Amino acid sequence: MKRKSQSVLRAVGRPAATVSRPSLSSLSVAHGKRVRLWRMLYAHGVRNGTLAVLPLDQGLEHGPTDFFPNPTALDTNFQFRLAVEGDYSAIALGIGLAEKYMKEYCGRVPLILKLNGKTNIADDAEAVSPLSAGVEEAVRLGADAVGFTLYVGSPRQDYAARVAEELGADVVKLHEPDEDNARSPEPYRSLREAAPERLRRVVRSAGRVMVLFSGGVKQDNDAAVLRKVAAYMEAGATGVMFGRNMWLRPFDAALALTRQVHRILSRHPR
Repeated sequence: MKRKSQSVLRAVGRPAATVSRPSLSSLSVAHGKRVRLWRMLYAHGVRNGTLAVLPLDQGLEHGPTDFFPNPTALDTNFQFRLAVEGDYSAIALGIGLAEKYMKEYCGRVPLILKLNGKTNIADDAEAVSPLSAGVEEAVRLGADAVGFTLYVGSPRQDYAARVAEELGADVVKLHEPDEDNARSPEPYRSLREAAPERLRRVVRSAGRVMVLFSGGVKQDNDAAVLRKVAAYMEAGATGVMFGRNMWLRPFDAALALTRQVHRILSRHPR
């Protein structure tokens, strides 16, 4: 069973349970951290307490093949332009890309500095994710947040969500939970939940941690991507972290899809 990664940024027929949506006001954080979170939640992106984050760590995590469908995306300026012109809440990447490209975009889009990462040479079940940067580098680069990928030893997304709260994270990026099957241990194996209830269970498990759901592999159908966003937000998520579903499209198409995502997020203010 693969142990999926979760990035931490410091049943059918039953009635839908109410999901409490954490907001900045519900977080117990120091004033300095509150200022930086406010910039991402209310000064960039949709500016209503939701988050739309553009990640770029796939070159390290998956290798150059991820860029084959859109070779122009190999130039990191492509993602930075998209983050700025698409008015993303933040761009998330590693120290090398931040040092080489951030200079031209300082102050125009918040930076989430990824502190660690792994290649896909080792399977997730044997993941080695060493540090490549620290909080000192994040401060030097003017980052508003840091991201740390944690392998909790289980593919269960509600487990990871709970770990995020136990460890004191402010935001956690998770995958859409899969349907439980014979490989899952009890009591998960006996659960009979539709996709919306699985999403709500993950969000509930995160407590006062804001949840972002990732987009996963690229989908060519824009409507399918937008249905994902709507489902995540209706389940109580704070936002999305979509990379390949955005920057593997031609620039104008990625920009147009970003604006449609913003319209969905605008219906879920915090």
